[in-house]
Formats: sequence, C-alpha cells, structure tokens
Amino acid sequence: MNQKKANKIYICSLLNGKAVANTITHFHKDDSIIIVCSGSSDQFCLEDFYGAGHLIYHLQEKMHLQLTDSAKAARLFYESNKSVAETILLSSRVGEMLVKYGFINEVKFVSQKDCFEIVPFFDGEKIIAGGECV
Repeated sequence: MNQKKANKIYICSLLNGKAVANTITHFHKDDSIIIVCSGSSDQFCLEDFYGAGHLIYHLQEKMHLQLTDSAKAARLFYESNKSVAETILLSSRVGEMLVKYGFINEVKFVSQKDCFEIVPFFDGEKIIAGGECV
C-alpha cells in the first residue's frame, strides 16, 4: 500500500476498534475507507479478519458504508462470533503459535474489546501514539 496517497493511516485492534471507528466517522465521513489486514508471512490470518469485522461493525453503527464482499464477510464473521473473541484468537494459526511459546496471557489480553480510547496512526515514518478519540 502506498501510504503517501492515504489521508491517514490508523492502527486498530480489538482493544481500540470502537475508538478508531469513532475517529474515522468524525474526521473522514466522506472519505473512502480501506482496511488492510497485516497477515502473517503473506498469509491470511483469522485474527485479522475478525478484527476487521469488529472495526466494520463499529463503523456501521455511525455511518452508511458500501461494503465489498470481503468486508461483508468479515463483518458477518465478527457478528456471528462476537462473544468468543478469545476462542477465535487462540484457535488461529498465530494464536496457536503464541500459546506454544508461552504467550497465552498476551493473546487473552488482546482479545479484549474496546478497552482503550487511544487512536495511534502512522505519520509516514513512525507510529504516533495519537490521542484520545473524539
């Protein structure tokens, strides 16, 4: 992705998804929104897909979106599994690897939803902590 063409690149997870959605709907309500999942070793990641669905879910609470089929699938996957975030993350390939190396508590921590109001962003060179959401 060519970040120089993007108006803003936000960093989102389950931990701050609602805050990021609030910021996007406040500052970018008329802009195109592209959600990029990081993946792992150029492979699809279940936890990214779930997280994208979480963000889309919160965006749709605040604004009308024209979704691609992949965005609809992510939202539907999230909505169908909303109450089992920890299970989804632990059962993903990356989650299983992290558990194998003793990071089960970290996976459990990042499976929490909407705990933080901070909205970090990439300024073209580094990640900026950002501030509280609007």
